[in-house]
Amino acid sequence: MALAEDESSLKGHDTEAPINFVADRLELNDEEHYAVFIGSVVATQGDLKFMTESLRVFYENEPGEENPTAVRLDAIGHIRLESPTESAEGNWGIYDVKSRTITIGGDVILRREGSVITAQRLEIDLITGLTKFDGLPFDSTTGERSRVTGSFDPPDDSK
Repeated sequence: MALAEDESSLKGHDTEAPINFVADRLELNDEEHYAVFIGSVVATQGDLKFMTESLRVFYENEPGEENPTAVRLDAIGHIRLESPTESAEGNWGIYDVKSRTITIGGDVILRREGSVITAQRLEIDLITGLTKFDGLPFDSTTGERSRVTGSFDPPDDSK
């Protein structure tokens, strides 16, 4: 697994599968075409699960279609993403359904098959599987820089 870029096991995720939501509360703004799910939110698409406290879902109403189509999900606050082989968490997240990308930012931790990568930003392309990690540039006011870090388990040759 490379530090700066890698292929996600989410490559080929079924982005056409329905997205289902469960929350304590729903606020719907049909005029502006968005809904906000609040309180212990769980959104699932196939075997991919998003968990957060607040999720804003932007949607479109296609002509002739009865149900709206989700085009973007914005996690407001801490987010945790889980799939059968990896998990990621951060301070915010965006699933751009149209471009089929997931971006998680702010104190990101990705765990995959015994390896851990930390960064300030994570982007996963669900079509190609390309995973990108970014730190933050040098901040001249604080004198600090956030870098991408990783810890990887060696392969188990005993199997």
